Amino acid sequence: MSNQPQPSKAQANLQITLWNKQAEATSDDDLYIRIQKLGFSEEIVSRLHDLVTKVQDIAGKVIRIGKMVLIKILDFVEEHFFLVAGIGIGAILGAAIFGLMTSIPFIGPLLAPISKIIGISLNVAGAIAGHQLDQIIPDVGKNLREIVEAFFSLFAQILNTVFGTDNQPYAVNAI
Repeated sequence: MSNQPQPSKAQANLQITLWNKQAEATSDDDLYIRIQKLGFSEEIVSRLHDLVTKVQDIAGKVIRIGKMVLIKILDFVEEHFFLVAGIGIGAILGAAIFGLMTSIPFIGPLLAPISKIIGISLNVAGAIAGHQLDQIIPDVGKNLREIVEAFFSLFAQILNTVFGTDNQPYAVNAI
């Protein structure tokens, strides 16, 4: 995914602690407002906001994994909002979620409900728009994949180091 060296377990644990502190300091209401401002349907807004309740226990410490994932997804969508003009907000969100699901195995069950909604609502429109966009900008899908991989590379490396990389799903709990 990236040419960055794999972080040590200690470095990964420190980074998780910092991201968890950021998640704890961010109010659920602030995240809900950020999601709503992006213009998603109420069902997608609700499913994304549901991530704030997902937690993981690491050595007796509660990690707000769902909130960390949501913050990273929102950061990605907001940072790459210029892509929306050419591709669409749903496609950007879908690319972010797909990138996380494929690079961090235990995140899949956490994001599956959102990916189903996005997949259902974007399949036909995305195929048509994607074909038209490929006619104008060749390899746009490949470029989007590279953008997603670059953005989430460190996040994926840290989570895979802390939670393991054996491709087995981990239990992620709701509060």
